[in-house]
Amino acid sequence: MLALLSFLFITIGLVFRNLALKSVPFHDWDESIYAQLGKELGGRLNFWTTYNGKLWFEKPPLLPNLFSFVSNFVDNSPFWYRSISLAATVLTLYLVYKSSVKIYTTLFFGKQPPTLMEKAIFTLPVWVTIFGGQLLDRSTLVNMDIFLALSWIGYFYFLENRGLKLLFLIIGVWTKSLLGFYPLLLESVLFYRQKRKTSFALKQIAAIFIASLWYLLSYLKYGQTFVSEHFIDHLIKRITTPIELHFGGRLFYAQVFLENFKWLSPIIIFSLCLIGLNLLWGLKKKGLRKFVAEFDNAYLILLSALPFFVFLTFTKAKLHWYLSSLIPLFALTTPYLLFKLSKWRLSRNLLFVVILFYCISLFTQETYLLKLDYTIPNKTQLGLCLAKGQKNNLPVLYYVSEEERKLQNVLEAAHLDIGSSYIYGGAPAFLYYANHPVVFYYKLAPFSQALKKQKQHIVVVHRLDYKEQANLFTDFREFCDNEDWIALINK
Repeated sequence: MLALLSFLFITIGLVFRNLALKSVPFHDWDESIYAQLGKELGGRLNFWTTYNGKLWFEKPPLLPNLFSFVSNFVDNSPFWYRSISLAATVLTLYLVYKSSVKIYTTLFFGKQPPTLMEKAIFTLPVWVTIFGGQLLDRSTLVNMDIFLALSWIGYFYFLENRGLKLLFLIIGVWTKSLLGFYPLLLESVLFYRQKRKTSFALKQIAAIFIASLWYLLSYLKYGQTFVSEHFIDHLIKRITTPIELHFGGRLFYAQVFLENFKWLSPIIIFSLCLIGLNLLWGLKKKGLRKFVAEFDNAYLILLSALPFFVFLTFTKAKLHWYLSSLIPLFALTTPYLLFKLSKWRLSRNLLFVVILFYCISLFTQETYLLKLDYTIPNKTQLGLCLAKGQKNNLPVLYYVSEEERKLQNVLEAAHLDIGSSYIYGGAPAFLYYANHPVVFYYKLAPFSQALKKQKQHIVVVHRLDYKEQANLFTDFREFCDNEDWIALINK
């Protein structure tokens, strides 16, 4: 009963949050980029996507194609696109709950059924996943991290179901590329306990091949261009180089972990320590061969967040949302500590009630009681203005701000840029809302040459540059502006 009430409360709360954000345009960067990819597909489905008219290999095409498909039935508003993330979040939470029931029934209730309070504790990972922090934030944002989280928890839950496991593998790989293979890689640890090792290996290879079809087709069609832009720029360099100044120390993700889980962090840490000690005791008691033969899949799932967390710690490029997909897996460990306290039931039950109250109160503040305090960024405002005053789809010549130009100089000098570093102009939301083809310029010389070559076009420039380069704009008049940016058109 508590599980049903929890899901109703959470789902309705997320809908309230999404409705509260209905008037907020797509945010700069990921939201606007993925929305633009879907818009350029124009309601069609395709293996390859374009951004601002050019092929885009940064991520696989599942999410843009989903947006494109949905746009045939609803408008391209942030509410509907964010609703897709909301639906993926609810499904993720459902699988977290089902995984919790499955894992802890196996580990603690093999001989006798759980009590009503113990059944209630099964819901704890759901609340710890969504009570606040990254996953709640991303539940109502256009992003791929929630789909990776869904694919991982789905794969682990359906470890014994070959078909559904493959489905979740494809979801992961076709949204976040090689990261989607992570649960399959972990499952391969179980190779030595398989009775039919050859069959197991062949099935794993077949799953990898099916999930890799986009890579194979893209390489056959685009060759080295695809390899360079997808694998080298967006996978290898993110591991080996702090591209685009995404620096961070060894404790970067430890700090993100603590910020996300707040005072629930010690419970997760203690649970992981208890799991580790329990496994070490089992290894000492049984010996390696018997321990491996009897190793329970439940422990593989409970410890699954740790290898990837360690991997993130040693990558060079640091972004706080990289931890998002691990949150459900970390949250799954929380009942372990409580069930180990079964001898002190009163204390255990009191601790559970306190944690539950804490999670519900924070969740309520960020959903049902959410107070929106948001100002539309100036570049986005300008894009909306251009869209209202449509000028026959004229090309936009966009001279990026001095800040963006300085950033380019730093990135180039330090070799911290990649092929796509400058295709967004620091203004993905502007491109989405302007609804014009846009060319971004980082250097004055090519920008001034383009002004002379183009007969009819729109020019977007920062006010400071407009004043400093006033001689370039004598043949233009203003038709959209705000305190920072101006849009000009030929007189």
